[in-house]
Amino acid sequence: MANKKGTAGKTPTAICLGGVLASIRGGSVAIVEASDDRGQLAYRSEGDPALGIGELVSALSGVATQSQLRGYSVTQRSFASVIGSTAHWRAPLDGDGVRGVAKIIDEHFTLRVWDTGNQYSSGAFVAAVETADVLVIPTMNSADSILDGLELLDFLRARGAHGRMLAESAIVVRLSDGRPESVKDSRVLGSFNQAGVPTEHIYSVPFDAHIAERGPITLENLAPATRAAFTAVAAAAIRQANRNVHQKEN
Repeated sequence: MANKKGTAGKTPTAICLGGVLASIRGGSVAIVEASDDRGQLAYRSEGDPALGIGELVSALSGVATQSQLRGYSVTQRSFASVIGSTAHWRAPLDGDGVRGVAKIIDEHFTLRVWDTGNQYSSGAFVAAVETADVLVIPTMNSADSILDGLELLDFLRARGAHGRMLAESAIVVRLSDGRPESVKDSRVLGSFNQAGVPTEHIYSVPFDAHIAERGPITLENLAPATRAAFTAVAAAAIRQANRNVHQKEN
C-alpha cells in the first residue's frame, strides 16, 4: 500500500485487503507497518500489541521460529497477523530493518502486506518497494491524494526495472470517508489512465461507516458491499502479483 498523502486510506486498505486474503486462506497473511515513524496500523487493528515492529527490528537476530515471530503480532478475527507499533515511541525504521523483517516474515507467512509511510525517498519505503511484488495505491477523490499517487508512479519508473514493473501493473483503490469530494469520478479515471493505469486496474470502495469511525477495523463489521469491493481488489492483487513474480523469474 503506498501513497504519501496522509489520510489517503493506506492503513484501512491494508487491514481490509489483508483481512480478506487471510479469511479466504485461513491465515498465513502478515500485515506489517513499514513507515519511518510510528504509524496507525496497530491502532486501526484489533487488539493491543505488547510488542511491535520496533521491537521486532531490534530482536531480529534472535527470532527464528514462527512462534517467536508471532509474539510481535496481533492476530485478527480475520486470521491476519498485524505487526504494527506499540503506543510508545520507537526508533525510525530504515531500509535494513524493513529488509530483515521481510525476510523473516517470508519464511513463515505466505503473503505480506506492507502499510508504508509518507516519504518516498526514505530507506524504509525504498526497501518496502524492493520487497514488494505488486503495488496498490489507495486514494480519496481529492486532488492532493490523486496527485501524490501519480507522483508515486513517476518515482517508481525512475527506480529501474523493478520499480517500472510495479508502476506499470499498479492497482488503484478509490475510497470515500464521507467528507466532501473535490474531484469527479471521470477525472480520477482520466488522471490514472493518462499515467498508464488501465481502467480495469481501478477499483472503487463505497463509503463505509465502520471504516469512517477511525477506530479499530473488524472485517465482519464492514458492509457487504464494502467487503465485496475489497474481495475484488484482493483477487486482482493476487492475479497481478502472480504475473509479476512469473515475469521476474523468467
